[in-house]
Amino acid sequence: MDTEHVLVRGISGFALAIALFAAVGLRAEDATGASAAAPTAVATPVTLHWTGFVQDWAVLGEATGNKAHSYTEAGNYLKHVQFGVTADAYPGVKLVLLTELAGQSVTGTGAVVGSTYGMTLLNAYAAVDLSQFTGPVALPLTLTAGQFKTHFGLNRMYRPDQLTLVDYSTIYNTAGGVMGTSIYWDDGIMLAWQEANLIEADAAWVNGQGPNLLAASKTVLGQPDQDFVANVTLTPLKTLKLGASYLYGEVFSTPGVVGFPNKPKTFTDEYARFAMPGKSFAAELEFINRSGSGNVALPATITDGADRNGFTATLSQYLCDPLQLVFGYDMVTVYGFHSLDSSRYLGGLSWWPGGTLRVSLEQEASAAGVSSRPAYSSTILQTQVSF
Repeated sequence: MDTEHVLVRGISGFALAIALFAAVGLRAEDATGASAAAPTAVATPVTLHWTGFVQDWAVLGEATGNKAHSYTEAGNYLKHVQFGVTADAYPGVKLVLLTELAGQSVTGTGAVVGSTYGMTLLNAYAAVDLSQFTGPVALPLTLTAGQFKTHFGLNRMYRPDQLTLVDYSTIYNTAGGVMGTSIYWDDGIMLAWQEANLIEADAAWVNGQGPNLLAASKTVLGQPDQDFVANVTLTPLKTLKLGASYLYGEVFSTPGVVGFPNKPKTFTDEYARFAMPGKSFAAELEFINRSGSGNVALPATITDGADRNGFTATLSQYLCDPLQLVFGYDMVTVYGFHSLDSSRYLGGLSWWPGGTLRVSLEQEASAAGVSSRPAYSSTILQTQVSF
């Protein structure tokens, strides 16, 4: 299937989905009007909520080695354009649709036709509030079915326009990271439980192939291709959030292609967030671990299968109402291949003049090895508009 066919199918599918949402809304409107043709069928009015954002990057300069002052103009590119709609289809039932229109590093590499550029369907699910259907017991449970973002960790659960820094941590979304993928969406079912504002817990069973893909076989490398994901978040104080996540299964760094070739992996994650009320000080810490090779050094041909650990931290402080100072640090260590260890240092300023506009200037420096001197740096100017 060539790129043109993929793009045509993607755009056509998106147009059809929007048409269906509009048809649901129009039918509900007609049912409440005086000229409704079926007086015995009264439809509930459907409320639509639209969301989206545009994120554009201007890479002002890049440098390698000790030539940190030798910046060159590197050009601009559109990082993200996301557009979504939520329909309150029925009391206690929501339909959610989210698409990525730019597709930069959303679902893998250019090795998969249409995965780097063009439309990618991210969210397409129904969420059912079971408290509406369990009578006086009113169980605080939500059932999600369809394609959704699997709940794992803290940093990757943010939308791009919610990140303090301009991009996700390298412990997730780079080939050398612990998870080694930016595929956070999959098809399956999830059950979530929330008790007031104190505790949230959810468990999901997903296809394990990435978005919009059917498993080619029932097993991958002799193992079930489905993934299991679970998360627990505690909020003991209004200013403090603590959490832990678990994932078991194959992870696909490119949709439909096994990312770690020796066996399924077990991922664990622990995180904490402390934030003062209002626009003030905030700090985040997160630890991630990938295991499954039995801590046995692997041949150089399958370094992707090596066990890994990662750490990321972010500190932010508002200097004044619209201006935020941010610092970040990422670290990844690879068992048996310490030459593949990496670290990243980040710092910058964000200007938030309004609720929908954000302009950030960030300096990044990357190093091979946890404590090595940075060998690469870049300066990024980000402009972001959300609604």
